[in-house]
Amino acid sequence: MTARCASRPANVTETSLLTILAADLQTAGVPPASAVDALISGRCGNLADVVSEVVARYGPEAAVPVIERAVARSGDAAALVIERAAAEGLLRADARRPARAGASPALGAGDDALLYLPSAGGTERPTAGLDRLLGNAEPGYGIYTYILPGDPADLGAGAHAGAYDELLRVLETYVLAAGSGGAPPAPSAHTFLVPVRTGRAASPLGERTSPELSALLRRTLAQYLRRAGEPALAARLATAPGPFLVSSLEPRLVPRGGDHVRMLVDLSGVGREYMYSVVDAYDRAIPAADAGRADSLRAVRSRLVGMFPDPAIDAAAAPPAAGDWVFMLARAGAGPSPPTGAVQQGR
Repeated sequence: MTARCASRPANVTETSLLTILAADLQTAGVPPASAVDALISGRCGNLADVVSEVVARYGPEAAVPVIERAVARSGDAAALVIERAAAEGLLRADARRPARAGASPALGAGDDALLYLPSAGGTERPTAGLDRLLGNAEPGYGIYTYILPGDPADLGAGAHAGAYDELLRVLETYVLAAGSGGAPPAPSAHTFLVPVRTGRAASPLGERTSPELSALLRRTLAQYLRRAGEPALAARLATAPGPFLVSSLEPRLVPRGGDHVRMLVDLSGVGREYMYSVVDAYDRAIPAADAGRADSLRAVRSRLVGMFPDPAIDAAAAPPAAGDWVFMLARAGAGPSPPTGAVQQGR
């Protein structure tokens, strides 16, 4: 690749050659992360152009692995440039996608949003482009917990649909109604993040959720987990009915590199009667000494696994979740691939 880029004919622009090379790599079946690696190492264009072209060529599913590989090769200092280039590539990929006969109109940039539910009340912020794909959020909170339902087909089962609906009802009753919202983020605050559709503020929360954005974030996280060497957790996200709670110390669903920790909670086996206790386990102020540290997530995990038995719950309530349902994933250091070590915590 280096030789081919170095010997570019005078009548071929760098941009044209980059387009040709990216198309050749895709046709040859080269994965997008390997393609961006080869083009960067071959000095086939500046970093932003290479990232943008590969994402535009391979499509939205390539954005996360391309960003990770480009950051691993170029360093965290280049992350902002890389993410902006990937966002530009996503716009170009959308423009290239032909319209399908009878297809629904594409979602507009303002149709999806993340509804922030800190203890002070809810605030809705639209999300689009790369933020929509990666679940990027506003910085400043101590813990971010994304609420993702399972596959809509699985939610047709009464028990699982009931748990998700009850979780949303509790959030609406005890968190969304706790204040008028709009308060600035605080390191001592936890916030839930619920994918919603905009323009429905007067509707109940259960009628405002965005299945499209929820499914996109669930697929993005599962894709990351597969690359991170956690195929069992990826499969769980794809097949278990949920709902899932994914907590992060960073304002993003998918890690970008460096040190990070995530907590994934699968509520598939937890009865709807426990949803108030689940929300209460998260919705407490974070001690100042623990803000920004994994200890704050471990405190939430301890509250969750300590919910059972709960004398406040009717004796006829469902038993505790069987097996492993709370997963702590941690990684130290940066590198070209993001392996994680999952410490599975059962009841």
